Amino acid sequence: MQWESLINPAELAAQVISFLVLLFLLKKFFWAKMFAVLDSRKRKIADELDGLTAQQQEIAGLKADLARQLARIEDTARVRIAAAVDEGRMLTDEMRKKAYLDAQLVIENTNEMIRQKILKAETDLKEKIIELSLRAAEFAIQEKFTEAGDRKLIEDFLKDLDRVS
Repeated sequence: MQWESLINPAELAAQVISFLVLLFLLKKFFWAKMFAVLDSRKRKIADELDGLTAQQQEIAGLKADLARQLARIEDTARVRIAAAVDEGRMLTDEMRKKAYLDAQLVIENTNEMIRQKILKAETDLKEKIIELSLRAAEFAIQEKFTEAGDRKLIEDFLKDLDRVS
């Protein structure tokens, strides 16, 4: 069989012309609209990708801003905590100094009270000694100066001394 007998040139020409007319009609009416839709879709996708890229950049910028703000907040917190610790130490030192001064004042007042009581006790003791000495002198003058009298005078003085203390 030959190829030439199977192919009819008129049919072949009609099919080629029909195919070309179909291509022309498809190109003019269908493909233009289809390509326009595809181009529109392509532009929409590209715009969305650009928008997403811009949003990602904006999010990255916001993250960086938040990180800077967080760092500033942490720095501020550290500074405030350090200031509070320093203030606490100063207050503690002041309280210790005040407590020490108060304790010193109490000690001084107590020492002064003790000195006053010692002075009063010494004064009272001197008065008692003077009184006892006057009594002893009185007894001595009233009694006769003999050994038995002297002995009795000392014994009476000691008895009187026991009564006073």
